[in-house]
Amino acid sequence: MACIHRFERPLGPGQLVSWIGVYKEGFPSREAVAAFAEAQIVSYQVQGYSEEEGYWWFREASGSRTTILAVYSDGQNLVIG
Repeated sequence: MACIHRFERPLGPGQLVSWIGVYKEGFPSREAVAAFAEAQIVSYQVQGYSEEEGYWWFREASGSRTTILAVYSDGQNLVIG
């Protein structure tokens, strides 16, 4: 099983990322998560996928915060702090 965790970060260099919580859970695979995440961000003007880090991100064009959606599978540890 896999789930999506949601994080937010203010725009600008050196800004800290804040964990918001579990966005959605219960996906049978990482592929199912990818399809869901891509469908969620498509409506935002500013959005993308970080191939290097493996997460989706989006924000409103005039927004001051970026939202990050990261996938975690069963057995993965989420370290915050």
